[in-house]
Amino acid sequence: MIRVLHVDDEVEFLDLVSFFLKREGDFEIDTTTTAESALEKMQSENYDAVVVDYSLPVMDGIELLKILRAKGLRIPFVLFTGKGKEETAVQALNCGADFYLQKGASTQLQFTELANMLRKSVQSNRSDAAAREGERFLSSVFSSIQDGISVLDKDLNILRVNQTMEDWYSHKMPLVGKKCYDAYHGRQSQCDSCPSIRTIESGKSAYEVVPKTGPKGEIMGWLDLFSFPMMDSGTGELSGVIEYVRDITDRRKAELELHDTLERYKELQGIMDKGPAILVIWRPEPGSPVSFISDSVAQWGYIRDDFVSTLVYDDIIHKEDLEREREEFRDFVRKGVDDFVQEYRIVTKSGEVRCVEDHTYVRRDSDGNPVLYEGIVIDVTARKIAQQKSEELTSRLQAIVEAFPDVYFHVDADGTILDFNAGRIADLYVPPQKFLGRKMQEVLPPDVGEMYGDAFDEVLKTGRIVARKYSLVIQGETRFFEARLAPIAKEQVLIVVRNISASKRAEEALEVANQKLNLLGQVTRHDAMNQLAVLMGWLEIAQESVTEPPVKEYIKNMRTAAETVIKQLDFTGDYEKMGAVKPEWIDVKTAFLNGIAGFCPSELAMLVHVDGLQIYADTMFEKVFHNLADNSIRHGKKVTEIRVHYKKKGNDVLLFYEDDGVGVPAGEKDKIFMRGIGTHTGFGLFMVRAILGITGITIEENGIPGHGVRFEMLVPSGNHRIGHSGQ
Repeated sequence: MIRVLHVDDEVEFLDLVSFFLKREGDFEIDTTTTAESALEKMQSENYDAVVVDYSLPVMDGIELLKILRAKGLRIPFVLFTGKGKEETAVQALNCGADFYLQKGASTQLQFTELANMLRKSVQSNRSDAAAREGERFLSSVFSSIQDGISVLDKDLNILRVNQTMEDWYSHKMPLVGKKCYDAYHGRQSQCDSCPSIRTIESGKSAYEVVPKTGPKGEIMGWLDLFSFPMMDSGTGELSGVIEYVRDITDRRKAELELHDTLERYKELQGIMDKGPAILVIWRPEPGSPVSFISDSVAQWGYIRDDFVSTLVYDDIIHKEDLEREREEFRDFVRKGVDDFVQEYRIVTKSGEVRCVEDHTYVRRDSDGNPVLYEGIVIDVTARKIAQQKSEELTSRLQAIVEAFPDVYFHVDADGTILDFNAGRIADLYVPPQKFLGRKMQEVLPPDVGEMYGDAFDEVLKTGRIVARKYSLVIQGETRFFEARLAPIAKEQVLIVVRNISASKRAEEALEVANQKLNLLGQVTRHDAMNQLAVLMGWLEIAQESVTEPPVKEYIKNMRTAAETVIKQLDFTGDYEKMGAVKPEWIDVKTAFLNGIAGFCPSELAMLVHVDGLQIYADTMFEKVFHNLADNSIRHGKKVTEIRVHYKKKGNDVLLFYEDDGVGVPAGEKDKIFMRGIGTHTGFGLFMVRAILGITGITIEENGIPGHGVRFEMLVPSGNHRIGHSGQ
């Protein structure tokens, strides 16, 4: 049935046309009198054709035609009008009308012609629609196929490709219009073995495995290429080739791997027989009958023939593990897993139970069914015992950790708290539910949070343990803490926090006591020095006043004793200052120049090569160089130069002080640092060792007697830094 919409402003004519067309038997007619109402009807109804009069009120038939074609509607359109001008017919056909029919006097003839026009145009439109739908369907299928499709002409020019080919060869887009050997292989001429050329020459399909090339012509994989002849439907002659291309890179790799595996197996058999691993090949049959087992099974007391004659592999699996192992095995195989690891126990021929690790590889046929199982079985009993001991040790360590009063935090790189363990809940700043999963910088006061943030950066950057001290007000009480931060994993940190409030208060009390003792010592020493000054004055007067030689000698000895007391008081003053102030980073060059200032002869050469070296030492570090230089001047006899330099020794630094004097006799090298040894006060080098020892620096004299002294100061790792310019 052909459904027609007839538009004409003459109602009587509409009825007449409807009568004649319905009488034909294959038409269903709907009518309307205006173009506007026709558009409304076509929005809600489906028609096979439209018959329209030219002369309509408001909008004429040509304007209606233009609107329909502008909307993309290809519905057959017949302009059936009494207007007989030739230009009207030309205009209608140019605007997309299918037919033009002029109303005339011969009613029967014109209605028969109208019916024929409608049948012809509707049939043609339906054929075109079917062709378009078929084309859309084929195009959709063409584009959705996951394998590649390429259509070539007889000259190997690419006519059309699907999306897969465009994805594979996106670096050569656009593909259409190029030669196939250029687009797909980067060649300037035909490939040596081309299935498409064979199809063009023979008219038959052909096949070849061809390389899949990349942007630089490199082989990135392999393709199955099937070429099929494309025939001209009109002439029946070959017009081109359709290439169907499937990526077989994975299959090709699997084939090569299988070949390599078989070759390696032949090579490894001798090695496996002598090694600790046991190679087992068994069939997918009940009990796992063994096709091959390496001679290394002797470590369990069996021989290869045992499994050929009497045993299947399941016989040696521990009975308590067999059901679990078999179920796991079947589950892996069912899920298509071809490489898996299992752990279970076996029973040796002597009855001993051993733990094993079984690496199983499944070999399947083309349908995916298992045909062979290959297993590499390793005895891991020793590892299991070690693992058990490790777990026991971990458990003991955990118990020890929980017994300690310290608080432990496990945090990630940005300070987020992942876990904690608190020996003393009372030392937590906030309850656990308020800090777990949050950053320490957000939980703690801003100054403490910022301190932790800087510490995290330093730990992760240097990989070293970092210590920080801080205080918190908890429950109205100021508490002091020491935190030690250590890297424990990639981008993670362990923090051990200890409450040091008791030691902090003891330290403060000790500091107050030391201040009082220092004050007492200073006052006592000051008064004693004043009295000694008076004593020295009177002794000098007495020495000038007497003439008897024995008395003069007595007074001289008295003055010597008084001078010794003065020097000892000076020493106690310096010794009292050691450790009184916290050590600090000291520039070595600056300390040397300050230490020798004011007492070294101008003709004495100074060779100092320590630019950029700083050490962590007591604030009296300048006194070290002062005493060493004083020692050179007093005892070196022929000193003309002093040299100070350093070198790295592993993670430590060796700092050298040298002169070109007479040196130290071999028998006295260990004695010179003892208190009271020497020809002056006997305190100089004793003081040097004491000052250095405060921060763990050691000193030795290793010079060659007769060629000058060589004092070597070993500065441990962490107490030196290089790259800071001297002042």
